[in-house]
Amino acid sequence: MPKREELKQFPVFAESSLELLDGVAEKKGYDGELFKFCQRMGLSHAEGEIIYKVVRYNRKHNPEDLVKIASWAFLIWNDHNEANADPTA
Repeated sequence: MPKREELKQFPVFAESSLELLDGVAEKKGYDGELFKFCQRMGLSHAEGEIIYKVVRYNRKHNPEDLVKIASWAFLIWNDHNEANADPTA
């Protein structure tokens, strides 16, 4: 488990992920709704993106791939939470 001191860079990482989720989607014409696009493609698309980015990171060691992996994982996590939300809460 990372020490609190090591987590000081997490906000920078999170901001990079937010920029990726919003900015890239808009540039590709998804109107900032990247995950809705992925849902139309099927959830397996998101899972495939994670696998591809892990393989690519292992070859090139580009830290941007790590941000992309986390961003795709967040979208899957968010969809899971929305699908399992208690409608009475």
